Amino acid sequence: GLKVAVTPSHSAPYQCDAPEDAVAYVKAWVADGNIDILSPQLYSSGQEAAPEFAETNSCVAQGCTWDLYKGAKPALAPSIVNEGQYAAVKSWAQGKGLETVGYFKWAQ
Repeated sequence: GLKVAVTPSHSAPYQCDAPEDAVAYVKAWVADGNIDILSPQLYSSGQEAAPEFAETNSCVAQGCTWDLYKGAKPALAPSIVNEGQYAAVKSWAQGKGLETVGYFKWAQ
């Protein structure tokens, strides 16, 4: 029983050789039946009082938007600072046409 989870920074990896690579990674992850959970990080420092819904700035012009996650094979369980942020995340995700199944918590 181990599960495989992938956690990119916001909507896609922010430090790739090219912005198109970040888009390609997310497209591969959402189509991969070997990944159980996608957990985009909705924080930067871990001190945020509210989740950060910004798309990854370094590749957004190339298409690394939250739309890439629609119809993903893996479940979506974002990484957030604390459980108090989950209601806002769930509402935001529903507005984007995404379904969340839970979350990972950063704060100890």
